[in-house]
Amino acid sequence: MATSTKVTTKRVPRIIVDSVGSHEVDSDISVTGENFHHLSHVLRCKVGDTIEVLFQNSQVFKASITQTCNECLSVRLLQETTTHAKKSITLICGYPKPATAEFITEKAVEIGISNIHFFFADRSQARLSKEQADKKLSRLEKIKESALKQSGLVGQVTKIYYHNSLKDSLEELTPLPNMLKIVFVTPDDMHDNMYDAHNAIKLIQSTQETDSYAMIVGPEGGLCGQEVQLAKDYGFVTASLGDKVFRTETAVIAGGLLLQLL
Repeated sequence: MATSTKVTTKRVPRIIVDSVGSHEVDSDISVTGENFHHLSHVLRCKVGDTIEVLFQNSQVFKASITQTCNECLSVRLLQETTTHAKKSITLICGYPKPATAEFITEKAVEIGISNIHFFFADRSQARLSKEQADKKLSRLEKIKESALKQSGLVGQVTKIYYHNSLKDSLEELTPLPNMLKIVFVTPDDMHDNMYDAHNAIKLIQSTQETDSYAMIVGPEGGLCGQEVQLAKDYGFVTASLGDKVFRTETAVIAGGLLLQLL
């Protein structure tokens, strides 16, 4: 009886490197610090191993390790590739519980969301001082880098911000040509006849000439009426994800995937 052999493909290691200026094929870089530790001591990479280098300036290269030292690796850039989200999506999200914010950051990066603006909403359960926010932001940056390595979507270099209010975050929004701006409201809002919300799928499909979007999602408990009205004053259109009330993280994933895939 013939036996089948299962073939496993080893995932190519990815690292993200801070970069100033552009890089060219057949040039060499030196890998140090956390990237060196990860490649050398965690993954046990050796001379000749292939890796992928993601530069913060959006360049992506297939590369090969050419030399190992005690505290650095020499890497030759072999082939430039492209890996980035097809659409520009900005998420403006009412700050949820800290653990939920971490989950949202991870999934938003994997979806290809290019900017994440957390704001302290009227119904946000958690409030942070500037010192706490800076500490949380540092934590989210590490989660972002891990998610970028996982997905390879470094082209948009996701940026994360904290704001004291929705108004502050809207004033920081950089509108792009033909940007579709959506504020997601809950079925409770519509049942109270507060807003005549569009069906999100139909709304997105009707504006396929654009590839830039901004979406607002409320925290646990949703957005208050004044916040939705403020969003409309800034040109946002109310939309619904259906007849169910989603958790904040579910709404972010559902809305982000609709915008990215439709």
